[in-house]
Amino acid sequence: MNGIDIAFVVLSAAVAVCAASYLWIFLYRPAAFRFSLSELEGLAWYKRVPGTFYFGFASFGLGFALFKAIESALWWMPQAWIVANGDGYRPLSWVIAVALGYGSVNFITGKMEDIAQKLAATKT
Repeated sequence: MNGIDIAFVVLSAAVAVCAASYLWIFLYRPAAFRFSLSELEGLAWYKRVPGTFYFGFASFGLGFALFKAIESALWWMPQAWIVANGDGYRPLSWVIAVALGYGSVNFITGKMEDIAQKLAATKT
């Protein structure tokens, strides 16, 4: 294994851990759920920078999970339906899955923040 393979494995593990902990905090500790860009802007830089990386990794992990779920749900689309991009051709199901998976992350994280704030307010 060369260095790029090791870096990819470490980065993939970090993304998976961030996404899993983001969901765990939302589900089991909604009062501590303070990982949105609006919440991070008010922090000092030494707390804001790691929080922004964490939020970015968690968002990417959630987007990838949604992308793979949607791609699996579109198994029935013929592989002959293709879209040409700069590097070659991609199946149309892949393009739809990327657009819906990563496009919905902003909506989902915003709704998760709203729900966590409501839950935290009712528990106090």
